[in-house]
Amino acid sequence: MPLAGNVTTVAGITADYVRIFLWPDQFAVGAVRPAVNGDWSFEVPIAGDYGVTYIAAGCRPMTEGPYNVPAGAVDGLVLLYTMDSIDGGVVVDQVGNFQGAIDGDPQIVGGPVGTSLRLDGAGDRVVVGDVGITDAVTLSAKVSINTLPSNDRVVLFGLQDEVGSRYNLTVSLETDGSLRLWCTESDGNQSTFNIGEAFQQGDYFTLIIDHQNGRFRMFIDDITVVDHAGPPGGIGGEALDLVIGADITAIRYASMDICQFRVFSRVLADIERQWLKLEGEG
Repeated sequence: MPLAGNVTTVAGITADYVRIFLWPDQFAVGAVRPAVNGDWSFEVPIAGDYGVTYIAAGCRPMTEGPYNVPAGAVDGLVLLYTMDSIDGGVVVDQVGNFQGAIDGDPQIVGGPVGTSLRLDGAGDRVVVGDVGITDAVTLSAKVSINTLPSNDRVVLFGLQDEVGSRYNLTVSLETDGSLRLWCTESDGNQSTFNIGEAFQQGDYFTLIIDHQNGRFRMFIDDITVVDHAGPPGGIGGEALDLVIGADITAIRYASMDICQFRVFSRVLADIERQWLKLEGEG
């Protein structure tokens, strides 16, 4: 559900544009030109409070707000784990559809946005099961690496079918601290992309991966590190398990803190990824 409204001046003239910003910190997230009749709308990817400023020639700007957008109203948001509660052995989905089953004994710790879930790399993971993705997908999270793997790569999070051979979209952490994106489409084509940058342990970064119609992308703090457009291929009809902190076979456990984990059934726009990166930065 977008923010929307109608704006004209007292003389009945349509405003020039509408500025949307995060409330109360004034970070501008976008602007739109109203239609001739004054109607306007704007999609937001993050639940929260927003302000709106109307601007028209010859008039003083007028600001209204805050307007609250709940998680369930964000377009295409399938799942949101804020990682602030564990209830009955599950991580609570703030959208309400997909609770995450916990393996091991992960702990809730302080994070950059509220709290994070600490996974110990030795049996802790969250298994969500099929989240109904069939066409396009974006996975995003804020991640902090606690311990580098000593013997072999570990998996931070991803979508896989039962054996990972028909569809796989996962991010792994290598022993040297670099990341690797693993992609297998429904037609069986597999690609891997190694990100040479090594990450400092204990530093949070925003990690986003997406896929639509043969194009795989990966972003770190809104910087594009993978952009691969292969032959058209889709996600297919397989039931896909979402796993956080390990792979689906429960072997490659990651030692990390993770929060603000989101799944979208669409690919995000540039400005939306910027919001995810800036979330919690004040």
